[in-house]
Amino acid sequence: MRKTYIDIAKGIGILLVILGHMNRFFSYEGRLNQIVYSVQLPVFLIIGGYWMRLKAGESPLAFAAGKFYRLMQPYFLFAFFSIIYAWPKDAGEFGYYVAGALWGIGICDYLPNLPIWFLTMFFVANLWFYLVLLAGKLGRKWRQSAALESLGTVLLIYAGWRIKLREVRLPWGFELAMIMQGFFLAGHFWRLAEEQLKRSPVPEKKKKAALLTLALPAFFIWLVCVRWNGRVDINAAWFGNKGLWSFYLAALCGSYLVILLSAV
Repeated sequence: MRKTYIDIAKGIGILLVILGHMNRFFSYEGRLNQIVYSVQLPVFLIIGGYWMRLKAGESPLAFAAGKFYRLMQPYFLFAFFSIIYAWPKDAGEFGYYVAGALWGIGICDYLPNLPIWFLTMFFVANLWFYLVLLAGKLGRKWRQSAALESLGTVLLIYAGWRIKLREVRLPWGFELAMIMQGFFLAGHFWRLAEEQLKRSPVPEKKKKAALLTLALPAFFIWLVCVRWNGRVDINAAWFGNKGLWSFYLAALCGSYLVILLSAV
């Protein structure tokens, strides 16, 4: 079931992505870039986690096939036409672009259309979080499930970070997809909390007032972390000057503000 405020949040995210790639109008190292890059992709990852759930009767293979069709089919289509548009000057450059499209990461000009790197990483991230949700099913109560899902997410982030520290870039953003699992978990918990709030006897006005009250500290944390952390670039596996914790704080708080704005 579609939700209007989530569609609005995705629309804001799309506008931020477009703005983030209009580098002819502002500096790559500039403040506007820092602001935009702090939330433009985390918003999509959180929304991805919001919608992810295990469906009765769906096998892991069917889940992977569905995600492949929705994400990787357009990836290879855009990669193909991007190579044609780039019009490689010789067989060597053509082979370089083809190999880059298969490797699926947006660095070193492997892709003539760099933004499509997100599709490969997002596909792998969905598969990782599917495993996290499977681990959560082992819990008998919701607290046990939440604990198992949190533990699985932390382990994936840690493993991805260890790979990143070796300065190794794996195909299809394999290690980035692991590091980004915290956003999927945030979206998943957001949906569970939303469902719980709907069943709560607390009046709607008080619920909205509580959410709005959190906006001020969220804005302050986001602003401070963006200022301290400087430029971030998920594609380049660069999470700012202060490290992953500051990147996550800024991204989560900034995404909360975007989603809250969408729901107003």
